[in-house]
Amino acid sequence: MKKNLLALYCALIFAPLLMPAQAQDCGDDSPCPQPRYITHAKLTFNDGSEYDGGFKDGRYNGQGVFRYADGNVFEGQYQAGKRNGHGQLTYDGNTFVGNYQNGKRHGIGKLTYRSGDVFEGQYENNQRNGVGTLTYQSGDEFVGHYQNDKRNGNGTFTYKNGDKFVGNYQDGKRQGQGKLTYANGNAFEGQYQDGHRVNGTLTYTSGDRYTGEFADGNYHGQGTFTYHSGDKYEGQFRNGRFDGKGVFTYKNGDQYAGDYQAGLPHGQGTFTYKNGDKYEGGYVKGVRQGEGVFTFASGQVRKGVWENGELKP
Repeated sequence: MKKNLLALYCALIFAPLLMPAQAQDCGDDSPCPQPRYITHAKLTFNDGSEYDGGFKDGRYNGQGVFRYADGNVFEGQYQAGKRNGHGQLTYDGNTFVGNYQNGKRHGIGKLTYRSGDVFEGQYENNQRNGVGTLTYQSGDEFVGHYQNDKRNGNGTFTYKNGDKFVGNYQDGKRQGQGKLTYANGNAFEGQYQDGHRVNGTLTYTSGDRYTGEFADGNYHGQGTFTYHSGDKYEGQFRNGRFDGKGVFTYKNGDQYAGDYQAGLPHGQGTFTYKNGDKYEGGYVKGVRQGEGVFTFASGQVRKGVWENGELKP
């Protein structure tokens, strides 16, 4: 009789340790507190999620595997119910392998996106923070600094086509000083704002060079274009062409100063020749048109109306 009572008592005490545990749904990865004496268990949540791993003081602790109802899986280290230490999380086709702290990505990690893009670098508070490398499936690559999951600070972006940008970023966009070298050898160096170049020098392999303001990728505002031939334009630009007031100085010493429109003298202008001759008057699409005065170096003056570049009789 005493032996039977002892057997029944032992069965009641140790039965929980021999049976799978059914965990209540507590609304997150953490289980509702389990008996403190459990050191390893497999829990099934009401939504179908499962945890199989270590416990300490009623919380996940040590190595464990959490399989979510949606198919996501975490395998790694836990401490006090949260991911802490090395682990691997597979979710929505993406895979993160790296370090965790208090349930969040923290330290060195590698995230492989389902698209094929791969990030390797530093994390803090579950976001990319610090130095990292993002290699795109397309073949492009960024190496540099991150803050709050965005490119921030110095970085180098190398494109598959051979273009390369080295400079500063802010909130994921080029900002401040930077240099963009194109695969064909052309290069821009200057200031960026909100991802767009706004002021600097664009040098061509031909030897031509533009220094000045930009808008929407084009010469726009005040600038200087120097040709490899020795000719030079200084003045206003609009949408990549001479437009507004400007001075064009030719290598041979001739010079035009006046109005431009769509890349050509248009409006009022003065053309001074190297030999001292000078024309002052109207232009239309690069041709003398309207009233004008031609003064020869000798002092002779011809006034009148010009049409298609010729003085009317």
